[in-house]
Amino acid sequence: AFGADHWGKGYASDAVAALVKWSDGRLGMNEIRCIIDPANAVSIRVAERCGFARNGAVTSDLGESLVFARVGPT
Repeated sequence: AFGADHWGKGYASDAVAALVKWSDGRLGMNEIRCIIDPANAVSIRVAERCGFARNGAVTSDLGESLVFARVGPT
């Protein structure tokens, strides 16, 4: 999470891209998922730019969240 004074500067995109690159090279996981509030259009765009696609939704006591997944190297 980033404070509002840091929004729109590309920090989230850079962080997600770095996480994806690191996990592809180190963890050997073939899929990464993220859970995003449906009202958070900016985070959805960040996820999509980093190769994530909508994979479903989950509901908790906090309400509905969207699930995005990215399939990486196997």
